[in-house]
Amino acid sequence: MDSSSNVFTLISPTLPPALAASIIIIAALFFSPGGLAWALSRKRSTIPGPTGILLALSGSAAHVSLAALARSFHAIRLMAFSVGLTRFIVSSNPETAKEILSSSAFADRPIKESAYELLFHRAMGFAPFGEYWRNLRRISSTYLFSPKRVSSFEKQRSEIGEGMVCEIKRMMERNGVVEVKRMLHFGSLNNVMLSVFGKKYDFGTAEGLELESLVKEGYELLGVFNWGDHFPLLGWLDLQGVRRRCRALAARVNVFVGKIIDEHRRKNHGVRIDEVEGGDFVDLLLGLEEKERLSDSDMVAVLWEMIFRGTDTVAILLEWTLARMVLHPDMQAKAQAEIDSIIGSSRPVSDSDIQHLPYLQSIVKETLRMHPPGPLLSWARLAIHDVNVGDHLIPAGTTAMVNMWAITHDETIWSEPNKFNPDRFIDEDVNILGSDLRLAPFGSGRRVCPGKTMALATAHLWLAQLLKSFKWVPSENGVDLSGNLKMSLEMKNPLVCAAIPSFLCFALAASIIIIAALFFSPGGLAWALSRKRSTIPGPTGILLALSGSAAHVSLAALARSFHAIRLMAFSVGLTRFIVSSNPETAKEILSSSAFADRPIKESAYELLFHRAMGFAPFGEYWRNLRRISSTYLFSPKRVSSFEKQRSEIGEGMVCEIKRMMERNGVVEVKRMLHFGSLNNVMLSVFGKKYDFGTAEGLELESLVKEGYELLGVFNWGDHFPLLGWLDLQGVRRRCRALAARVNVFVGKIIDEHRRKNHGVRIDEVEGGDFVDLLLGLEEKERLSDSDMVAVLWEMIFRGTDTVAILLEWTLARMVLHPDMQAKAQAEIDSIIGSSRPVSDSDIQHLPYLQSIVKETLRMHPPGPLLSWARLAIHDVNVGDHLIPAGTTAMVNMWAITHDETIWSEPNKFNPDRFIDEDVNILGSDLRLAPFGSGRRVCPGKTMALATTHLWLAQLLKSFKWVPSENGVDLSGNLKMSLEMKNPLVLMLCGGVLKFDFVMKDFICPRINFEFNLKDKLAWIEVSESIDEPTQA
Repeated sequence: MDSSSNVFTLISPTLPPALAASIIIIAALFFSPGGLAWALSRKRSTIPGPTGILLALSGSAAHVSLAALARSFHAIRLMAFSVGLTRFIVSSNPETAKEILSSSAFADRPIKESAYELLFHRAMGFAPFGEYWRNLRRISSTYLFSPKRVSSFEKQRSEIGEGMVCEIKRMMERNGVVEVKRMLHFGSLNNVMLSVFGKKYDFGTAEGLELESLVKEGYELLGVFNWGDHFPLLGWLDLQGVRRRCRALAARVNVFVGKIIDEHRRKNHGVRIDEVEGGDFVDLLLGLEEKERLSDSDMVAVLWEMIFRGTDTVAILLEWTLARMVLHPDMQAKAQAEIDSIIGSSRPVSDSDIQHLPYLQSIVKETLRMHPPGPLLSWARLAIHDVNVGDHLIPAGTTAMVNMWAITHDETIWSEPNKFNPDRFIDEDVNILGSDLRLAPFGSGRRVCPGKTMALATAHLWLAQLLKSFKWVPSENGVDLSGNLKMSLEMKNPLVCAAIPSFLCFALAASIIIIAALFFSPGGLAWALSRKRSTIPGPTGILLALSGSAAHVSLAALARSFHAIRLMAFSVGLTRFIVSSNPETAKEILSSSAFADRPIKESAYELLFHRAMGFAPFGEYWRNLRRISSTYLFSPKRVSSFEKQRSEIGEGMVCEIKRMMERNGVVEVKRMLHFGSLNNVMLSVFGKKYDFGTAEGLELESLVKEGYELLGVFNWGDHFPLLGWLDLQGVRRRCRALAARVNVFVGKIIDEHRRKNHGVRIDEVEGGDFVDLLLGLEEKERLSDSDMVAVLWEMIFRGTDTVAILLEWTLARMVLHPDMQAKAQAEIDSIIGSSRPVSDSDIQHLPYLQSIVKETLRMHPPGPLLSWARLAIHDVNVGDHLIPAGTTAMVNMWAITHDETIWSEPNKFNPDRFIDEDVNILGSDLRLAPFGSGRRVCPGKTMALATTHLWLAQLLKSFKWVPSENGVDLSGNLKMSLEMKNPLVLMLCGGVLKFDFVMKDFICPRINFEFNLKDKLAWIEVSESIDEPTQA
């Protein structure tokens, strides 16, 4: 027997005879009319339908699939099908739907295992039809959702809505966009909490996190398609773990809700229901008369169902509604005009206003028609005895469903059903509470949703508040209307959009009109306003040129189209720009004393960088920083002294990679490199590593992440003074808050070092970290504490991700070019072997590895454009053109490194080009100068290269890198640096001992090995003679 069959035998256990026989029998019945379950029924189906659609309900668009099947089988009124051993009928017709939902024969709901285990068989939604259910229904209609009770919660709803308005403003200030789903989810959850438990939750506390975890886990378990509900054997085996997870969750729910019931019982001891009229739902249930009173376990079930089912219904509906408003700005404007005419700007919205807002109500109705939250599964009913539906006999135990999505998209019922048109409900007032089955999103009959009036009151009020406060516009990612059916029909890709405060819309429109008059002048707006008109070729206006994720590519294309490779002029707002895509002109700019300054963004200024080397104005202070940098911080001796540290961090990453593979089967390259690089910088700067699971480590990571985001964001306020003053993106506010935290964090470490090194001179702390060095400087060179904070913070921030990003691009290239990876590994093996680790001294003997790094820097320069910016401090000529003082000059290094007149086959990754020609990349050759050139060249370039070379050698020596199932996407995303748009996720083979991993669908063969993957020992025998990957 060959080795491939060995593998098959080892991983494929023999089927038990009974199971094999069952499969044969089931297969024979599966293709009977109506499918397997109907074939096994004592009453064969006369209803049209497919012979077998086993997967019908397990997909994310089951409602769409069933609608299409009903049309193809001419079974709109009624269609039969099977899922496993469960008989189904489904109606896509309002008359038949009404017959089913109003029939006493369908008074029960089929209860999934997850619903049963999560206590819902004792709550209103799933409790069996009978006296207990009637009592729950009576309590619901009389107390919990009575009109008086719904009205009593108006103030609470309004306050939650206003809180969401404030949160939206904070999101816009922080991020420039609003994560709509997240904002609505937490608002809706707290609204339900106040109604049910009488309290709000802080979702940053242990109690709030536990509540959110309970809701999230429950939502996932009720939404999952459980094969065990339809195959008894699979149900017994619980292969999906639904029963186990549900029981664990139910125990947590009992503790959480039971504790709150006990608290209310102590608070309201002896109080009757009429005395707690203003109380929450727990108060009401505890105050019921004896004959209606529920046991504690039943109360837990009822309250838990309310929390769980009431949380996301309104949130999902409003997310769909806002998505539609973004896509239909004319309808949004019409609704806002209606709100303004009724409410104005001087008072808040109230429940009583909604009746005077018919267009807003029509928008909600049309959203419910286009995107019903429960399009299919929430309609399920169970036949409790044999019953006729139309001319067909339905046996007891059959599950009946109504496909509301199919009804609301039926062109025989609705005119242009796929067109979003709220006006259809102005022309005809359709009742949506259950009496008209053309649109009954909350159900109908005995099992209609008891909280429907509460849900609509909340949705109407919050939508009015959100439309009154903001104009909603798309983000750069647009709006995707794809749905994903879980427990409810959610948006597949959560809505992320921008919300512009209403009061700013008029001022912004006026500004745009004025700017537009000048915008199309030659050179753009800023050059039109200059006292010296531009003679440099360039577009008339490219306002968005630098705000995109591929600005370097856009500017390169524009330079070619305007024949302006040497120099091109353009404007962004009131900022004049020139950009060069030519190495000779670039050298002229970067070596000129006229361009010795850097233009400082507001974010860089507020984050203290105007006192650090990167952005400090040219002058004596900057010269002192430069001298300190070259003499002490990044001297060759200092770079060499950190070799042991670099090596240990690299070996630590190798260990972390192995742990990632054991946990996940893949390596999250970006995450691994980021934390390794961050700790490397921390050891150099502060002399210590951080555990990113501790409070101190989390704060450091938060500071770096927030700073990176703020420096990378395109801030319109840098180019439009009015917008800068308004701080619409919240950059200034966020930067100041971050700077205060940085001062505390770094200042504390400086104080610790000062106490430790009191009276010690610089030559006595030669082996110390950067803080030691700065504190030990002579008096004439010494910096103030605030300047030290700025210098150290810049080193932490700018030194962290440069190496990580470069190595991520390099590993991506190694995966895409396995021949080059193998060549580099052979070079490493020939110089270093397997018996010792890599050292800095080895790198000079690894020319091909160095060439790979150079070629990666050429193809993917980390700072392709923005990091090159210089500011003209006086008028200066560049070539034949006069550049006015205050002009920002940039070099497009990406355009230079991709210019076919400079590089042979520039779009081909070819490290050998640097074997043939040794190009200096430290700033003297502007064909490739990724670290800059001239006065403002990166001071840490030798440290960065030493780290990159060493870590790359360690990673290639330890592993063979191969793609994961998602492949490698080389798309770039320009933020502060040029990152990979989709972070690199890889698999790998081999190690120091050249053993191989078995992952997913293949084996990387070499020799026998044992590997623990996700707590399961896999013994795999692989022959060295196997040439092709073996499917396992």
